[in-house]
Amino acid sequence: MAWHNAIAGTPAIGREEIGMGSKLIAAALACAAIALISTVAGAAPSLDIQKPPVGPVPSWTGPWFDPDATRGQWFIDRSGTQVWRTHEFHDNAGGSGGGPMGTLAIEGRATNVVYLAGPGTDIVSFDICVWIRNDLPGEGPWEAGGNRHGESLAMTSNYSGCMYGVKLTTSFAIDAFAPPPYPAAGPYIDRRRYIVAINHDGLAWYCWTRDNPDPNKVPWGDYYVPTWDVGDIPVGGEVAGRPLCKFIIMDRYGGGPTVPIHAAAHRPALGRYRHVL
Repeated sequence: MAWHNAIAGTPAIGREEIGMGSKLIAAALACAAIALISTVAGAAPSLDIQKPPVGPVPSWTGPWFDPDATRGQWFIDRSGTQVWRTHEFHDNAGGSGGGPMGTLAIEGRATNVVYLAGPGTDIVSFDICVWIRNDLPGEGPWEAGGNRHGESLAMTSNYSGCMYGVKLTTSFAIDAFAPPPYPAAGPYIDRRRYIVAINHDGLAWYCWTRDNPDPNKVPWGDYYVPTWDVGDIPVGGEVAGRPLCKFIIMDRYGGGPTVPIHAAAHRPALGRYRHVL
């Protein structure tokens, strides 16, 4: 599965022991979005990302034991435990599916920005404080969606209620222990420099099922996207100022820290501690 805005699930949190040990792998995704994953919901609207209603099937977009990602979005924690979430949370504007908080249902504020040689020079590291507000249900219609793996979702109903077992994902960042497939191909986009998460709790699945029979669905996927565990959020409730997501800048080829090409446009926002999510 490859959605990265916000995700949620059902009241029973999915969990599956696959025995993958504590392998913590990494990769870079090209999109600059943030996602919430919970067992039941995310920011308004909260949409079901199981198959169906997501299509097509087969899709070969999940791990080997759920190759079509029929249960939704899969994750792995540092102990090797794999779990899934069934809904995706979005912070749409009011009237377009969003709730009372609109685009501030998921809010990130950059702080502790460290520059190579003072403000205006390259960024070495930064943190993001996160605010997540359960403003379900949303109001107004929202547009159908799709992703880089040919999956699509079009539905007119959404979940409303407590968000259980919320996970926050940062698809603009990587885990440093394993780079993305190189040379980049298919849904992957190579970057010379990456934003690297350093205090995350686990990783989310990205890209194609390993050993799938379609020769065009390569490179294969794995658990690549950094995630943070947030917990339950009741309707009207919020998680304020946490998690504190920490990032550094790393050169893809081992050079010194600097601003990634795709992050350069965000430098003014980072410098002024604006809403970055």
